[in-house]
Amino acid sequence: MGVDLSYIHNWASDVNEPGPHGERYADFGGVGDLSLAAKYLLWQETRVFPAVVARVAAIFPTGHADHLNPARLNTDNLGGGTYGLTFGFNFSKTLNKLVLSGNAWYSTALTSRIERPEKHYSLLQVSEHVHPRDRVSLALAGELNITQKWVAMLAVYNFWEVQPLFGPKANNPAGAVFGIAPGIEFFPNDRLGFMIGVALDLAGKNASQNIIPVFDVSYKF
Repeated sequence: MGVDLSYIHNWASDVNEPGPHGERYADFGGVGDLSLAAKYLLWQETRVFPAVVARVAAIFPTGHADHLNPARLNTDNLGGGTYGLTFGFNFSKTLNKLVLSGNAWYSTALTSRIERPEKHYSLLQVSEHVHPRDRVSLALAGELNITQKWVAMLAVYNFWEVQPLFGPKANNPAGAVFGIAPGIEFFPNDRLGFMIGVALDLAGKNASQNIIPVFDVSYKF
């Protein structure tokens, strides 16, 4: 079992469409959506084949996603506003000092009712019934042991949105993003780990292009 609750801080600067009072810069921070995940080892790693782990996660809408303030230029949108389910597989293979890992996930959300501004520049709030799209996510990462405690990392990630398997058709345009995430990891002991890096969205469609600094702390019980 695993619990994932992230702190998210968004910045917007020199935007093309200013806010209702001419705002061109804004920032906002808070917790994102909560994820509770369970994993099961399907296949042990061998000399030829990677380890395969099945993963399922329930998503809870703890991130701020409604009553958005247009003056904050959408930086106060920290969550999806829906309960959801993600399922898929994780893979990993060790090749001497190089560890390759990847995942293939499918995410589906329940339709929810959230409030968003009618226009980006308007203070009027209207209730909008949202039918979210499902999302297919693929990622591949390589970790190279530099020393016993320091590890260099590079990840490639991609997602695209599709019509949901169940429920009504989505009423928002499909988005897609491709990016890379370099980073460095430090492990002072067998249980504790730190990672710092940055995720760079390189290409996409119907999605914002983000540069996301990442800091992660992990502990094995």
